[in-house]
Amino acid sequence: MTDNRYFLLSQDKSEIGVFDRKGRYISSIESSGKIIDISTFQNKYLDVLERGRIVEYELEDFSIHKTFFLPEGELEYKSVMRRDENVFLISSISNGRAYNCYYVIDLTGLSIKDHFYSLENPLATANDYVNSRFFRYNDSSYFSFSQSGDIYIFTNDDYVFPRYRWDWGEYASSIAFTNAQKTKDKLYLRFNLNEMENTLIYNTKEEKYKVVRLTKEGTSFPIGVIRDGVNYYFTHSSELSKYLIFNSKDVEVVGDIDGIGEDDSLVLIKYYL
Repeated sequence: MTDNRYFLLSQDKSEIGVFDRKGRYISSIESSGKIIDISTFQNKYLDVLERGRIVEYELEDFSIHKTFFLPEGELEYKSVMRRDENVFLISSISNGRAYNCYYVIDLTGLSIKDHFYSLENPLATANDYVNSRFFRYNDSSYFSFSQSGDIYIFTNDDYVFPRYRWDWGEYASSIAFTNAQKTKDKLYLRFNLNEMENTLIYNTKEEKYKVVRLTKEGTSFPIGVIRDGVNYYFTHSSELSKYLIFNSKDVEVVGDIDGIGEDDSLVLIKYYL
């Protein structure tokens, strides 16, 4: 998400849908290769991670700004974020091990130097990185991975070891995290446990947490992208009954819902936190 755009990745189609802040379709960005991950940098660029390269698009007209070729090797890249003007953060796996990589952009801007920082994560395996994701809040970049419940923090100055961590005990091997977001004093983590969707909300000041399975309308509470105190979540119209009860006085439906679900179109839900 940027100030005026949403970007939605369909990995099956290797296509990125572009929508305005009201959820209206604008355009698509297609790739000849498989798209692994996407992230935005400020309101300037959309970074698209593919096999062996990062393609960077201008947000003004979606033209290609630069293409960065990653060093050849055995690393399988999973997630990307441009930390600042000079550095990309990339998570990866290789031979059952997990790595966080730190790439400095060459002064020419046409390539990436060999990474000088590749940290093997002793607390995580390759399986933990299946749903690894970077996300940003204010000036810091955060990184979560699938099963251990750790949240790593990257600042503009240095790499910081785990700040937030949960011990899931007997459930640790059954939990799979699918998303993580942050507000001023709360972390929101979406996870699956025994085929049930759940959201963990952790208060970073009080160091307390709670698990939310249902909203006050009696429906599931998903996590999408949190910005300015609002949680934005895309779903298919056929899945809306999981999240909304249309006759609830607390639900505002924008537009005509007659026939909703017939074409399984995309729907944007805004949750005010």
